[in-house]
Amino acid sequence: MPAVPSTRGARAAQTYDRTFPKAIEAVTAKPMGDLNIADQKLFDYLLWLAHDALTSRPVHSVAVRDVLQYLGSGVRLADLEDSLRRLGNVNVEITYKNDGQEHTVFVHFLSADLCRAENGELRYAFDPILLTFLNQPSVYAAINMMHVRSFRRIGAKRLYEHALLYVKRYHPVWQVPLDDLRRVCDVSDGYPRFDNFRKKVLEPAVAEVNAIAGFVLEYKEVTAGDSRKVTHIRFEPRLKTKDELTQIRQGVALSGPRRARDNRTHDIFDGMTDDQRPGRFVLYAETRDLAALLLEKYGVERETIDFDHYQGLWEASLGGGVAAVRDPHNEFLLWLDVHMKKQQNPALGRVDGSVVARFIKKR
Repeated sequence: MPAVPSTRGARAAQTYDRTFPKAIEAVTAKPMGDLNIADQKLFDYLLWLAHDALTSRPVHSVAVRDVLQYLGSGVRLADLEDSLRRLGNVNVEITYKNDGQEHTVFVHFLSADLCRAENGELRYAFDPILLTFLNQPSVYAAINMMHVRSFRRIGAKRLYEHALLYVKRYHPVWQVPLDDLRRVCDVSDGYPRFDNFRKKVLEPAVAEVNAIAGFVLEYKEVTAGDSRKVTHIRFEPRLKTKDELTQIRQGVALSGPRRARDNRTHDIFDGMTDDQRPGRFVLYAETRDLAALLLEKYGVERETIDFDHYQGLWEASLGGGVAAVRDPHNEFLLWLDVHMKKQQNPALGRVDGSVVARFIKKR
């Protein structure tokens, strides 16, 4: 096989604390076979590496040692080969609508060429039909690669991905039938009694998500009519506060006691104290990554993005309306989308971006 430019220099050497857009079709796809947690982590890692060149480069390449390093010390070359075999052989079913018509496609995750040499390369390519969904999706989950790497339960990882489809919405509610939830948690034929499913699968998975993710996943049981039979689970994900994120990284339970915030303490995310911070709002690192993905859609190269510039423009546009901001993370992203649309469409030049963003959010 001819030599393929490696993606290693572009992404593999970067920190894993980055996000990438995983299309809703890939999140909700139904594998027609067994995939374990390592298989799913591997697919996400390879997709993350190739994301910037999905269409410009049909075949991608990465050093085998970089892949093994991401998957963890317990993963051997033979394990990697087994995962690639499953990802290449297991068929995937995707359902979607186009112009009101329902479609079902059957694809596989990827094809791969694995070199077993000490300094070997892994060459891989995604299924061409699957690629049409993966490239520049309009609806996606912003997957954090550090979070993915931390998961131990396949059910927790899949709950995390599904919740990410809802957490940024104005009404972040995901109500799912029990049978569908069992499939999401990869136990379709197991734990027919709900109390066993809740104890053995649901509660541990939710606890793992809450310990790893940048949001808290809360849920309620929904019963059918006057009966006590649980038919659905209603998930309501919400972004963690900055104090909660700090406590999680320090190993403190979310339910533990809160301490008063010290404005002179250096922040673990950017090294600045609140007194040193020039802006009015402190936005998550995840918000910056989502902003970068949005700007890339408008043709702005990631290397040239000055995040503080855009945040400053947004804060200046608020004027005296700072007190009305209840969700700075979502409102900033909505404003940024409107701002970039105005840059491309002069007819929108007189529109107040913050007003439009809040109107869109309320709808």
